[in-house]
Amino acid sequence: MKTTMLGIGNQFDNNVTDPAIAINEHNQVLCLSTDFINNIYYKVGTVNGMVIDWGTTNSFTSGAVPAVAMNNKGQYVEVHRTSNIFGSSLWWSTGTIDTVHNTIHPYSAYEEGSLWGSVTPSITLSNASVIAAAYQSDSDTTTCKVGKIESNQVVLINTS
Repeated sequence: MKTTMLGIGNQFDNNVTDPAIAINEHNQVLCLSTDFINNIYYKVGTVNGMVIDWGTTNSFTSGAVPAVAMNNKGQYVEVHRTSNIFGSSLWWSTGTIDTVHNTIHPYSAYEEGSLWGSVTPSITLSNASVIAAAYQSDSDTTTCKVGKIESNQVVLINTS
């Protein structure tokens, strides 16, 4: 049996919910979280031994329930839900992280369109910049999408 060691858990933000975190083989870390009025924040860090050296918390966008993935090229892709009186939408964005300055460099963002009910997304990103995402709505319908980061944009190529 192998032993898994985790470092000491350290609180690094207050008054945030729905944390989503990604790490790559270079020990670069990106964390997204929301506050109670649907603002999304990000934090960039680097794993240093058994702890993460975090930069400051920065404002990212508005929305809720973020999901994030990152590859070894430092590219990230994130998807989150926005809501208004007309329903919910998914917003996708991509960019790169900068662990020297503990910031991100967003490339592009776009709206998926209107969806009924709440949406809980999940996402992953390969080193070849291929994206796989899934989300479930209130109607218990699960949708899977495949895409790619091309020319610094998310291009969806399959829906199931």
